[in-house]
Amino acid sequence: MASLPTSQVSTSPGISELAQSFKRTLLAENKAAKTVKTYMESLSGLERFLQDNGMPLGAANITREHVESYLADLLTRWKPATASNRYRSLQSFWKWCVEEGEVKSSPMAHMRPPKVPEDPPRCPPRTN
Repeated sequence: MASLPTSQVSTSPGISELAQSFKRTLLAENKAAKTVKTYMESLSGLERFLQDNGMPLGAANITREHVESYLADLLTRWKPATASNRYRSLQSFWKWCVEEGEVKSSPMAHMRPPKVPEDPPRCPPRTN
C-alpha cells in the first residue's frame, strides 16, 4: 500500500482520542455524571457525523463549517433545545482543546448557539 505524502497525513489527534482526556478533566472538576455523559454523547455524535459525511476527523482540521453542518443536521432531527445543548457541550470541548494546545483556535470561536423558541407549557382549558 502506498503511503500518502506527508502534507496529506494528519498528525492531529481525533475527537475520540481527545475525548478521553477531556472526560478525565471533567471528572477531576467534579462535574455531574449527567453532564459528563452529555458532553461525551455530543462528541461522539460530532465524530460520527464527520465520518459519515467524509469530513476531517483530526481536531486541528475541523472548521466552523463542519460544526455548523453538524448542528444544522441535528436541527432537522431534534428539537432546538437538544441542538443548543450539544452546541454548549462542543463549545466547552473546543475551549478545552485551545487551553490544552491541541488546536490554535476553536472552530466555534464566532458561532452563536441555535435559537431556542420559547415553548410555554400548555394549560388545560378552563371549565366554568
